[in-house]
Amino acid sequence: MTVTNKSASIKHQVRSAHDWVFQDAGNGINVAKIIDGSTGAQTSGTEIIENSRRVASALLSRKVGSEAVVAVALPNLPVVAEIALGVFSSGCTLAMLNSNNPSEVLAQQLTEVDAKILITTSGIPSSILAGKQYETILVDSGHDSTSYADFTSGPAATELPEINPNSVAVILQSSGTTSPSKPIELTHKNVIAGLETVDDRIDLNSSDSSLAIAPFFHALGFYMMLFAPLRRGMPVVTMDVIDMEKAIDLIDEYEISYMAGGPPMMAPIARAGASGRLKSLKKILFAGAAIDHRTEAAIRETFPHATTGQGYALTEFVLISWVAPDDGHPLGSVGRIMRGVEMKIIDPDDGHMCAAGEEGEIVVKGPQMTRGYRNRPDATAALIDSDGWLLTGDLGKVDDEGFLFITGRLKEMILVEGQRIAPKTFEELIRKIDAVQEVVVSATREYPNSHTPIAFVVGDGSVTTGQIRSALESRPDLPNCEVVFVDSIPKSPAGKILRVELLKTVDGIFSD
Repeated sequence: MTVTNKSASIKHQVRSAHDWVFQDAGNGINVAKIIDGSTGAQTSGTEIIENSRRVASALLSRKVGSEAVVAVALPNLPVVAEIALGVFSSGCTLAMLNSNNPSEVLAQQLTEVDAKILITTSGIPSSILAGKQYETILVDSGHDSTSYADFTSGPAATELPEINPNSVAVILQSSGTTSPSKPIELTHKNVIAGLETVDDRIDLNSSDSSLAIAPFFHALGFYMMLFAPLRRGMPVVTMDVIDMEKAIDLIDEYEISYMAGGPPMMAPIARAGASGRLKSLKKILFAGAAIDHRTEAAIRETFPHATTGQGYALTEFVLISWVAPDDGHPLGSVGRIMRGVEMKIIDPDDGHMCAAGEEGEIVVKGPQMTRGYRNRPDATAALIDSDGWLLTGDLGKVDDEGFLFITGRLKEMILVEGQRIAPKTFEELIRKIDAVQEVVVSATREYPNSHTPIAFVVGDGSVTTGQIRSALESRPDLPNCEVVFVDSIPKSPAGKILRVELLKTVDGIFSD
């Protein structure tokens, strides 16, 4: 079945991403201030606009050229907003990178995007600071590089180039959960469409305030925690590291009303709320990865006055679906699709359309869809088919009322003699053991149709392999599952499980 949101499509009034953020400044809605959660220092909306024009002026004076790549490898600092907006308005392309990545990963990403300028801190690996193919700008001191203060010391740009809405505004990296990350190109048109869908579906206004805990290099932080709140005149409090104790303190200190984060952030939020804290929270949204039903139920119960729910998005496509306050959505649903989005559920083997309630691969179309991976034509061809549909790689189903449910990830499915088995089939049985704190089931890939399921288990010290095998024996139809105890489950900053890292720990052990 094809699902289309029949509401009128969103009309995009501007041509560039910086205009979208600034378009209402002076017309009843002002770009809001950003507060550094570590120091309390504030940057006003007026300063953000002025400083962004200084960034644009510095780039234009360097004559790096249209769509030249300016890479930013910074934690969540207030300065990121003015840098990004300045890059957008100059006609250059922004590339957001995780400054905590290993030096070899950062070097590869900088080369792949062909960065001309890198804006970072002196804490980045020295081999990256010494890169010769780009100019390095430091927001702090400590290395023989141009300082950000010097970089922006010139006058603010008064005349800006006209931006082609089909030019690349930003390059974000894919999550890299099952394979190395890939550079995703998003045009100004894509970014505006993504921001419009956030603005359309999530009721943000100037009376709200936002805690920017999700990393800005991730789509969740970039769209939902930085630019959408700024557009709506909301104060944004930044966090340069993910620290849930500090986050809870900041929510109370600044009376934060809106936060969005990955599932690992939600359990401590629920516990803090249950203890009588976080009374200011009115909008709690989870995204970046699927949340388990127990945690979702705890959030709903703890914050009955708040709008809570989750959405579904890819870095390649923001947003696909979201839970609206009046949806009355069933537990586990990621809501109905957004305005302007088309979606199909297809059989991953033969491509036929699935009926309501049938599981298949989710494929989508819409104006926020990436044009592809930078310099990766083969990967782009595997992502977007000849009819323009983006193949998400996610498995899901739609009920009769149009609610979407995510049921798995195609690459994570376990194949045994040609039969697909979802990891959660094993995981749900193992989670019933009280002593199990976390579990992730993945599989080796030695043979095309014969994988070895492996349960990676974090326990409290008392759980045994025998208990886990007994739990799985309640489903005699399931194949044998190996058990590996680990201290923790590796996750991305957005909370996605890094299965590729888990499998590295058992490389070759179960390949007989």
